[in-house]
Amino acid sequence: MATVLEPRTTFPDSFITSSELRRRLGVSDSTLRLWRRKGLPHVGGETTRPRYDLGRVLDWLGEHGRARSSS
Repeated sequence: MATVLEPRTTFPDSFITSSELRRRLGVSDSTLRLWRRKGLPHVGGETTRPRYDLGRVLDWLGEHGRARSSS
């Protein structure tokens, strides 16, 4: 089950879009969708333009045996 953060009307600067996260991690949209279904922390849903806290994403990736690099 996905870890969904509390919804907000504004996002702190540390929250990035799916597009930015894909670019930084070098992954496809389908990979990002799969990770969300597996619990990747995010705010929003599939249709509400999810946002990501990069620090929490990198922690989650580390906990799940994924690379922690980001450009």
